[in-house]
Amino acid sequence: TTTTITETATTVTATDTATTVTATDTATTVTATDTATTVTTTSTTTTITETATTETATDTSTFTTTTEGTTTFPFYNQLPTTTITSTLTLTTTIVPTSTFPHFGDLPTYCSTYTCPDGYEPEPGSTVGTTLAECCKEVACPSDSTGAAVHSGCTCDLNFAGTITATSVAPYYSGSCSPACSGHTCPAGYEPQPGFIEGNTDAECCNEVACPSGSTGAAVHSGCTCSSPWLTITATSSDPYYDGSCYSCGDHTCPAGYEPQPSFVSGNTDAECCSEVACPSGSTGAAVHSGCTCSSPWLTITA
Repeated sequence: TTTTITETATTVTATDTATTVTATDTATTVTATDTATTVTTTSTTTTITETATTETATDTSTFTTTTEGTTTFPFYNQLPTTTITSTLTLTTTIVPTSTFPHFGDLPTYCSTYTCPDGYEPEPGSTVGTTLAECCKEVACPSDSTGAAVHSGCTCDLNFAGTITATSVAPYYSGSCSPACSGHTCPAGYEPQPGFIEGNTDAECCNEVACPSGSTGAAVHSGCTCSSPWLTITATSSDPYYDGSCYSCGDHTCPAGYEPQPSFVSGNTDAECCSEVACPSGSTGAAVHSGCTCSSPWLTITA
């Protein structure tokens, strides 16, 4: 480097203008000669510390200046000996190399690794080159069950939706919302399938139309029969109403059945007809299915 020595009266100043070091400093002794005085520079031991990608060298040098004796102006021999100590810190970028001392064998960071969908990347400054070193599993979100997002999440009971692994935060898309399987519809409504998302009557329940022979907007709001003694009542089980606007008086039962009273509501065998038991002296489930007498020449006919 270049060393400039300026001497005035009783002051000696040494200025080091070095700004860049690109090689290893192996110098142990440097000698410079000034026409007025003699300057000897001795370099002490240089210590090099390597951390990550930066090499730092600290050079501590001691400058000793002496004057030549003279009896004429400006009487340099009357000046004291001056000692100047300076400290120089050098920073050098390490150049990669595959040979000793292998300064190029620097760590590889996770900033160069791409995590699969469903994983959260570690900070880019983390040292690593593998999935285990550079990526964290993402837990299944609320109202779902599974080991982790990347391996699959299933919505919990009474919740519906899908969870899909992605490569952007929060590293999944979708959600599990309340499902109609957890909602109870009022009487007179037909429930939607349980996998439908929702938790209100509007989302999960369908109105049931008034049955044939009655008038009205829907079962839940009331249906009216033309005969005042016949009624339609809303229920919570299929077909979500009870009763009929038909009278059993208008229904004809098959042979072997006893008709219900005519004021009973109904228009089917199940509503308007009762089985008749086999008479005494015969065996069988009911008259309509057949009864057998102990004497083969005797018969029971529905």
